[in-house]
Amino acid sequence: MILESASLQVRPGQSAAFEAAFAAAQRIISSMPGYRSHELQRCLEREGHYLLLVRWDSVAAHEEGFRKSPRYQEWRTLLHHFYDPFPTVLHYEAIAGMAAPASSITVTVAYRAQPGKGDEAQAALGKLVATVLATEPACLGIEILRHADDPERIVLHERWSDRMAYEGPHMNTPHLREFIAGAPAFLAGPPEISTWRGR
Repeated sequence: MILESASLQVRPGQSAAFEAAFAAAQRIISSMPGYRSHELQRCLEREGHYLLLVRWDSVAAHEEGFRKSPRYQEWRTLLHHFYDPFPTVLHYEAIAGMAAPASSITVTVAYRAQPGKGDEAQAALGKLVATVLATEPACLGIEILRHADDPERIVLHERWSDRMAYEGPHMNTPHLREFIAGAPAFLAGPPEISTWRGR
């Protein structure tokens, strides 16, 4: 994964219009192959100054896939007229072992299956986990654990980029809603959820 960084200076008096335009434009970039996540930050010290951070699978996903796509012209039309001067865009890669995101969280979700339905519960959870890992970039990993002496007890050990991603977008995904709707067929009750943060 790489991080695109763009320092944006918006023309005086245009900040509100720029933010409204970006709200529309972000749907373009988030639909591109190789896109993972993005955030737009407003500077506290400099009026009209913003920092755009976009995470991509690779530099090529940004430079070749996005910038050479037809949808990039829509992006330009919506946003580029706000900038003065035109921004410099750079790409960065993480240095292994240096740091984990300060906001990352670990979540444990403890389930109890109905008697004799541990395998069914594990299969359903396995399907859910595969979908989460494939479609939710904020999920950093999930491990499914089954108790060695009590096969009806199953725990998910999950890592997320931040608490907001877990409690907000994740909880409203169609695949999680589908799992919750079908869970009474094999679970004994709702899970026990605990959230943890490193110190």
